[in-house]
Amino acid sequence: MENSNGNSNRNFKKNTETTKIETSDFKDYQFQTTYYGNSVAKFTASKKRTYFPVVFIAGIAYIATQILKKGVFSFSTWLRVIPILMIFSIYYRKVRVRRQSILIFYGIGVQLETEYLFGRSCSFIETTKIISAIIYDKMTYMELSPCIGLIIKDEKSLVVPFSDFKIPTKKNIIIYNALKMI
Repeated sequence: MENSNGNSNRNFKKNTETTKIETSDFKDYQFQTTYYGNSVAKFTASKKRTYFPVVFIAGIAYIATQILKKGVFSFSTWLRVIPILMIFSIYYRKVRVRRQSILIFYGIGVQLETEYLFGRSCSFIETTKIISAIIYDKMTYMELSPCIGLIIKDEKSLVVPFSDFKIPTKKNIIIYNALKMI
């Protein structure tokens, strides 16, 4: 159906509750904040691009040519193949997580989603099980970065929603305030 201006009209109900989306780009990932009315908030961190398939195919091709040239039982073949496999394992460990998100359902609980290079995991934590949300400093060999964590009843360890991303302090405070509202 078209109106007098030539634009097509679509019959859909407009949601009275507003949806707010904010996207921030960082060095190697993108952080998105989405509010669905007054009941749900979603925070997502996703990597921009991964070159793992290209590197993997190039490595397999190199290993195959080494085996065809020298043979499987040649010492020089394995001397070249083992470092390539070690590089794959280090690279895979770095790129294995593609996206992590936390959905906060006010009054119900928190849903944690992690999308890996090969698979996905999802867990839900009820509001009654959440003791507190904290912002703490994660220390690695080279840097100190702030992280958000959840203290859960009957859990021995801290639940860290964005463990593979370096979320800035400003975004961690926004997530912390949203978690405090449940």
